[in-house]
Amino acid sequence: MLDFSIYPIDIPKIEFEKNLDFLLLELPPRYMPMMPNGIGHVDNILKTIDINHQVFDANIILYHLYHSNRILNNLKTVTTNSGFEFYLDPWDNTFVDEWDENDEIIDHFQYFIDKIILEIVKSKPKILGISLNGNNIKFTQRVVNGVKELFPECVILVGGYSCVFYDIAINIFKEYDYMVIGEAEETLANLVQKILKNEHPKDLAGIVSKYDSKDRKFEPAPMLKDLDSIDFPRYEWIDYSLYVDYNNYRLIPIAGSRGCVWSKCTFCSEKFFWRRRNPVKIVDEFEWHNKKTGSLFHFNESDLNGDPESLVMLCKEVIKRGLIIRFIGQLRIHHKSDRAFFDILKSAGFNSLRFGVDGWSKNTNRIQKKGYPMSLIDSNLKTCHEAGINVSVNIVIGIPGETEEDITESIQRIVKNKDYIKKVEGINILMLGYGSDFYTYPDKYNIKFRGDKETIFKNYPRFIPAHLWYWEKDGIIVDHEDRINRLKRLSNALDEIGLYVSPYAEQRVKLRMSESEEVLSPMEIKNSIKNKIQKNLSKILQDKLVIYGTGEISHKLINLMDDTSNIIFTDSNSKYWDKTLFGILIVSNKDILKYAHQVLIASQRYETEIKNFLIENYNKDLKIITLGDLNGR
Repeated sequence: MLDFSIYPIDIPKIEFEKNLDFLLLELPPRYMPMMPNGIGHVDNILKTIDINHQVFDANIILYHLYHSNRILNNLKTVTTNSGFEFYLDPWDNTFVDEWDENDEIIDHFQYFIDKIILEIVKSKPKILGISLNGNNIKFTQRVVNGVKELFPECVILVGGYSCVFYDIAINIFKEYDYMVIGEAEETLANLVQKILKNEHPKDLAGIVSKYDSKDRKFEPAPMLKDLDSIDFPRYEWIDYSLYVDYNNYRLIPIAGSRGCVWSKCTFCSEKFFWRRRNPVKIVDEFEWHNKKTGSLFHFNESDLNGDPESLVMLCKEVIKRGLIIRFIGQLRIHHKSDRAFFDILKSAGFNSLRFGVDGWSKNTNRIQKKGYPMSLIDSNLKTCHEAGINVSVNIVIGIPGETEEDITESIQRIVKNKDYIKKVEGINILMLGYGSDFYTYPDKYNIKFRGDKETIFKNYPRFIPAHLWYWEKDGIIVDHEDRINRLKRLSNALDEIGLYVSPYAEQRVKLRMSESEEVLSPMEIKNSIKNKIQKNLSKILQDKLVIYGTGEISHKLINLMDDTSNIIFTDSNSKYWDKTLFGILIVSNKDILKYAHQVLIASQRYETEIKNFLIENYNKDLKIITLGDLNGR
């Protein structure tokens, strides 16, 4: 039986216009069902100059090609040639990060990558512009490298979410001729005009290029001050009706403001000066979409209630026009968020609101510089719930200065408010990310590093891996293992009280927990769990053992073994078969029983997928051992 879906539908071909000055591409993956407002704003900028340009959203086209094939052919699963099984929807926010971490996913779409490359070469645009959205780096690299090989004179210009911060952008994507850093409204048009005049502009504010002077010091461009001076995206490059997922669900991003009024949270990198649009003009955008059947809007902004009065004006305008639409957004805890405030939001169409509570104890609230008393958290959540709006919340733990007592107090406050909370939307262990206070001023927060600080910061420009930093005060050290244990405490408490945790939050929790095994160096493993693992290994290695996986964990395990004569490797990737690792043979994952009747899964991230593969193919004939078994947990 087929899933309910929108298919079959007419999906546009991958082909581009000829004689283009500028071809603007959106490449996968971009989270669906969100519409791509970023390229919409770039499209509007290009419209202000007299050039021949085309916008092409390859993301939505590949999305529909993938799912129409899956559903119309009644495929229960989609797997790569090497056996990697896709999540039901590879564009879902619980999976989309995998695209930049697993080459097999990109390999699966190589046919379409080649098609895109060949069509670009046939079209021969003078400039190829690509939006880097945070998850499509590897896909974009393959496209750009292919284009440059066949059509080297094409100018590559990139920008987007991945290019917000200069120090990060230039390190995660190097295949550019020009890169726009941050907002593009004040820089892009001038840059494009110069390139089309066959100039090689260099050392421009807000722009990085391969022509820049070697001693050039980057200077950011000014940000757009008047948001009402630009139009909203119209998505004219494709049939509007295509912007839905396979279940006919559409989410329309709205940017009613940019930046953040508060801009003081110590864990946050989004500290840009705040500007807002005229509420009436925002409602004009709602109405335009609503006439095209759009009805669900997501406020893509850091500070939805940065100006509560403006938000109330927007809601009153929606009610005045009689628009039947719905909204999703995130609020800060705010002293002006009273019952009257939430009532007007509910009347306008806010059925769900997420609160960035983050710090749930008095101490962590203070360290995170949230700027409000704890009693206001209770008041905001209760009042919002009583107004008939579904409440979801965020939680951030693992910050420097946090104690076990803070976890206890946080759990108690969540329990106190559980009747008002519909969902926990995000559970995050602190990531030491670029731009945050913790990253910028580590000494201030007693943060220390496992290795040379300058080398670590150079090697990891986006964020510092969790195992490479800890904090120490008054002789007390709190490292990643401690933070993981606190996450487990919190997660178990949420389970016990029956509070619903979003699939995305669950996935992030599992990923963080898996890091406690995957990121440790061999020496750290030996220092912490060596005796336990070696004891269990010695029992296992009395018979022949197949280790499933040839990655970092397998390397660490081999470091703990005195005798590897009873070891065979296997891997799901066929390119490794019949090769050796540490002089040990790597066999086909179909031939495990030829060599042994017990297999150790040397992975946390893909443990479930590998385990399911083994059960389906070998059933009771194979003893399956996980890292948890090995670790005695």
